[in-house]
Amino acid sequence: MTFLNPAFLFALAAAGIPLAIHFLGKRRPRRVPFSAMIFLEEVRRQQFRRLKFRNATLLILRTATIVCIVLAFARPTIKTNAGAFGHEGASTIVVVLDDGPGMGYESSYGRRIDWARRQLSDMLSVVRPGDWAVLVRTSRPDLVLPFNRATLENLKSVSDWSGDGVAALQHAADILGRSDAANREVCVVSDLAGPPWQALRPVEWPDRTAGYLLAPPDEPTTNLAVDSVAAGNQFVRAGRPFSVRAIVRNTGTVDVTDAGADLWFDNRRMQRQVVSVPAGGVAAVTFSAVVPAPGWLTGRIELSDDPLIADNTRHFAVFVPAETRLAIIGDESPSRAFLSALFTAADSTNPYSVAVGTERTIPRDSVEQADVIIVNERVPAGANVRGWISEATHRASAHSAIRQGAGILFLAGPGTDLTAANQLLLPLFTGDRFAGLSTLSAGNGGYYSLDSRSVSDPVLTNLLGSSTRASQPRFFTFARLTGGAAHREVSFTTGDPWLVRGEQEPVRGMVLTAGLSPGWTDLAYRGVVVPLMHHLVHSLARTSPVAGEYPAGASVRRPLVAAGETITLTAPDGLQRRVVPAGDQIPYLDLGILTPRGCWSISADGNVTDMIAVNLHRDESELQRLSAGAFAGAVGLKSLTRLGARPADDIISARIGTELAVPFLLAAMACIAAELLLMRGIARGKRDAAAAPPPSV
Repeated sequence: MTFLNPAFLFALAAAGIPLAIHFLGKRRPRRVPFSAMIFLEEVRRQQFRRLKFRNATLLILRTATIVCIVLAFARPTIKTNAGAFGHEGASTIVVVLDDGPGMGYESSYGRRIDWARRQLSDMLSVVRPGDWAVLVRTSRPDLVLPFNRATLENLKSVSDWSGDGVAALQHAADILGRSDAANREVCVVSDLAGPPWQALRPVEWPDRTAGYLLAPPDEPTTNLAVDSVAAGNQFVRAGRPFSVRAIVRNTGTVDVTDAGADLWFDNRRMQRQVVSVPAGGVAAVTFSAVVPAPGWLTGRIELSDDPLIADNTRHFAVFVPAETRLAIIGDESPSRAFLSALFTAADSTNPYSVAVGTERTIPRDSVEQADVIIVNERVPAGANVRGWISEATHRASAHSAIRQGAGILFLAGPGTDLTAANQLLLPLFTGDRFAGLSTLSAGNGGYYSLDSRSVSDPVLTNLLGSSTRASQPRFFTFARLTGGAAHREVSFTTGDPWLVRGEQEPVRGMVLTAGLSPGWTDLAYRGVVVPLMHHLVHSLARTSPVAGEYPAGASVRRPLVAAGETITLTAPDGLQRRVVPAGDQIPYLDLGILTPRGCWSISADGNVTDMIAVNLHRDESELQRLSAGAFAGAVGLKSLTRLGARPADDIISARIGTELAVPFLLAAMACIAAELLLMRGIARGKRDAAAAPPPSV
């Protein structure tokens, strides 16, 4: 047995006070001869034996009361194996604190991080002079902080990422391994949920390491998180609707109904939806709002506040081009001239930027920067077009977050080289192949028309679907297309396809088996041609408008979109820093770890060239907790004591064993109660004796 306050043992001398009072207060009776007393001698002996037993019992109870009280103040303990390391020596204490977003969860006892700070403040009482106490956070496992009140005061907010819990534990093991203290202790403060503990592996702990776990109490959880945002693969221009689809996940154990979800553009709320998600389920929410102006547009999807606020918002950035860039490639022909006029307006309101030329005369930049490439009637000689297209898509995917491939619109006509098209162009986006031509016999007076019964595109249905066949365009010749890998949107009355859509990432394309050549069709003279061609171009003008997205805590390395003398990175809060490009062949920007979350912009010579959305990693919303036993076994801790509401007392008990102060206090109270009962019995006996009649002689 060990005493935590051995100085109180000197008070055991007070246990002799009842004994001294007993003997000092004892008087020898004076003998007086009286003849009648010989008849009462036997009665006297019996009463004396009872009185002697009562006095001895009272003496024992009073002495035991004093002894128990003194021992309780001396705090006796019984050592156990967990505390066999010896509390008398110095201690090395390493606190591993999970400061990830999940610790910001608002529970009935407040935020988990605030609860942890209160518990750690109580733990400070076990740190004595000569001890070495430090704190390591999972978000910065390489950084060691002193474990004191000043450090705890600065831990009022959670990090944007959980970091690496195993790395923090390994650092703690290294610190303990360099210590020769009698007690080596590691205390893990965490809810045991989320990314820090998703990839656990054994840690090499030094011998005689005691482990403690300080975890918040378990209770039902309620939480919705914006898991992802999808807004790409659509035609985005100012004044047109822009659709955003968000996936909302319920990571709690309680169903959530009618939660508010908002779409924001440039800090303006554009639309609100409601969403209901069962526990453990997901739900999709679709928003649609008109894009206000061209240029960079920042947005976010935001949920109503719930206990975990960190995952209620997901940011995104959109680049809205001021115009659609077209590259029309083909030799001089009436159809090429008609195409050029179709997309060229005489005033400044024209939404198109058009470059026209042959494969040799059209500027290379016009092809590389085009939103849509229109190949008119023929495939140019050689592999130039395919080379330009493939190079353009490669450069777009490697250098730009705005576009990832231009759309291709191929118009067949009299100059079409079907073999060259099959070899050079069609394999870029479809598995279909040209198999020859179909031409009306001369003199039969007939023509082919379009059959729109199978058209799924509502715009095409409105443009081409008509009950009067004569109102539709007439086709005299068309290129037959076979295969079946592509999606056939419009066919002739013969069943042959006229409009075919194909996609093989990153290239999307369409084929018109009869273009605008007057020798093949009268489509160019129909009023439907203007809205039809504009619709086809818009459907192909994919700009992949969403900027690059990175999870908070990850190192960001971006390709350099545009070079400049000064490259500036601007944070969502407006703070700026200069970034120096690095790399040999392809310049890139090494931006490091970005915080806070939100939309970051990259500027070259004052012009924004790229944006980055930094969001919470989806795994940070995970609230499912590991058991203490599973955690201890996974990280190799032989002993792990879960601390309760008073962690300091639990640590002391784990160091030196079970403290017996309370049992001794209870024993003292029991002795006092027994003494009172005994004294009450003695008093009652005296009253009964006084009331009894004297014995007759």
